[in-house]
Amino acid sequence: MEPETYSDQEVQEILQRALARRAQGSDRLSRERVQEIAAELGVSEAEYCQAEQEWQRQRGENQLAQTFATQKRRRFRDGLVRFAIVNAFLMSLDFWGHHRLSWSVYPLLGWGLGMALDAWVTFNPQNPTYQKQFTAWKEQYERERAIATATETATKTALKLAGKFANKLDKWIDTRP
Repeated sequence: MEPETYSDQEVQEILQRALARRAQGSDRLSRERVQEIAAELGVSEAEYCQAEQEWQRQRGENQLAQTFATQKRRRFRDGLVRFAIVNAFLMSLDFWGHHRLSWSVYPLLGWGLGMALDAWVTFNPQNPTYQKQFTAWKEQYERERAIATATETATKTALKLAGKFANKLDKWIDTRP
């Protein structure tokens, strides 16, 4: 009788189920344990490191996408609140002055169309406009992060230099008669 064999896909599915069952009993696996499991499966250390780096990069990208989506939805909600308040005021003003709605319908329809288009982009991440906005936002976010890091580094360096200068100045003052 020939031993049963499994495809790579079947092995992956079996191991995912086994790890899911194991995770129910304990919280997490250490990085070293995951490396050991990979080695037992015949995955080289270089392959493991490359896969881990790709996973970390993808996880970071997913976190940025989630942050962007949250901010975009919040901006849409705020815009929707402004739309409702302003148009309620305009319609009240129009109705109070003419006892019917006349001119206030035009801002309502125009702004409403804009809000509908914004909703289409905001709640449809596959939309090319959404993707362009995300790319621009991510580039801006990364620039701001780089500037903040550089500023922090420059500030620390300046403080160190100022501290050294102050110490030397104190020593020089103490040595003077």
